[in-house]
Amino acid sequence: MNAINNSCGAVAVIFNPEDNPGLFKKDNSYILKKFDLYGKKCALISEGKKISVITGFGDKKEEELLSVVLPSGMEERTNSFILKWYNNCFSLHTEVNLTEEDIENVKQNREEQYNAKTKILNI
Repeated sequence: MNAINNSCGAVAVIFNPEDNPGLFKKDNSYILKKFDLYGKKCALISEGKKISVITGFGDKKEEELLSVVLPSGMEERTNSFILKWYNNCFSLHTEVNLTEEDIENVKQNREEQYNAKTKILNI
């Protein structure tokens, strides 16, 4: 039987934005999650609206592996982060709470896309 290759993985941070109102405010820093990555201590942190993955966390030689800045308006609606890796490829996913306006925009976009496809097919 073969052993699984552990060069891939994921960590998730899930939270209620209403219970953490200062999380993405300017000058606020939080450790969102600590984890091991390829034998190194790492952390997913927030510094204001900047979300970063730090390797060598707590060591003298910390390094920022990747970072993203939340777009304006997303601070109050973000409810989770998922960091995924496969070999040396990394991705950071964000989930947000949708508003009624978001849902209506999605419906409108889908309808416009459907209508555009229909027009193309009728030519």
